[in-house]
Amino acid sequence: MLDTFCELIIDELKHFSASRQSISPSSLLEALSNKADVLKALASQEHIGELRRGYIKILDQLNGYFTSDQRERADQLVAVIKRAESLSELYRIHEGIIGLVCQCVSDSEAKKKSLACLLIEVGAKLGELEGQSLSLIESTAQVHRANGRFTSLIETEIAELESSAESSKDVLEVREIVRTKLERIKSALETKKAEDRARNQSFESTIQNLQNNLKEMQHKIDRDRTRRKRLEHEALIDPLTGISNRRVMERRINKGIRRHERDKTVFSLVFVDIDDFKRVNDTYGHRVGDKCLQSLVGRMRQVLRESDHIARYGGDEFVIFLANTGKKAAQVVANKLSSAISKTCFLYRNTEIQLSVSIGITQIESGDTSPEEIIARADTALYEAKNLGKDCIIVT
Repeated sequence: MLDTFCELIIDELKHFSASRQSISPSSLLEALSNKADVLKALASQEHIGELRRGYIKILDQLNGYFTSDQRERADQLVAVIKRAESLSELYRIHEGIIGLVCQCVSDSEAKKKSLACLLIEVGAKLGELEGQSLSLIESTAQVHRANGRFTSLIETEIAELESSAESSKDVLEVREIVRTKLERIKSALETKKAEDRARNQSFESTIQNLQNNLKEMQHKIDRDRTRRKRLEHEALIDPLTGISNRRVMERRINKGIRRHERDKTVFSLVFVDIDDFKRVNDTYGHRVGDKCLQSLVGRMRQVLRESDHIARYGGDEFVIFLANTGKKAAQVVANKLSSAISKTCFLYRNTEIQLSVSIGITQIESGDTSPEEIIARADTALYEAKNLGKDCIIVT
């Protein structure tokens, strides 16, 4: 904005000089006042651009926390934001953004409550298992004590039998003593067997309950692990195209920055935006637009290497990470992408749908320390390509 203002002053000074008019503060101010509408329009456009970028950044930052339905709503909002041409249009969009953020927060709270309930349930099961384990330990101790009492009883009876046998002189008396002691030992053995059977049944029941509870806990843990993996997958993958989302791309860029700092390995970012894609959705419907996006991703993958990484960045905007690639080589890849897409015709009820793309390219520079810096340069190049009439490539 300041540069534009300076250029206007220089133009007016040149005009004064060419017309040989005298220059004074009042005459210069009067001349500039005639440019007020131009400055106002420029300021308005600058404000619109800043507001547009701010809204898009908010939605992008929350992208990793949205559900698939919420991401679809966010993509629709981004598309509306990009089409907005006035401040009033942008101001109306903020209600949709606030509603989406509130729903995201509400869903997050529900997930937290669900996780808290699971933890409480697992904690209760662990307490029950602990009680059963202590019961087993106590039962084992009871068996040990009972065995001790039985052994002591047998030892006592045998000792008394030996003592009686030594003191008795009559064979019949000894025989009676032996018979009596054997009866007592037999009775003790039967009692011990009955107690052991009862304890074994109790053990088996307790162990079975313990095993059932362990299986139930394992089932809950497995179910939670599966659910968590599904949520992680949803948080990292674009549901429509099946490729990565912005969150994954920012992680990839961060790794590229760290690697560049370590061994100076370069990489490039290629931003691809489909020209006039709103026209496709408005004319043929969103289902046809979705099919076009899916097909375009397939076309781009055919051009890219396995080491390259593509992610959906917004509604109809994609970003490609080209490993070990400078911006000159990236431009060659971009030309192939543009050619492959422009040569592709989509048919809808015998009507051909022809698409083109605008592309912005940048590579990592020595002063880059965050993904935002590199993304901003590529995004600026993409906007410049759009402003130059679309269907073109800008390298910055």
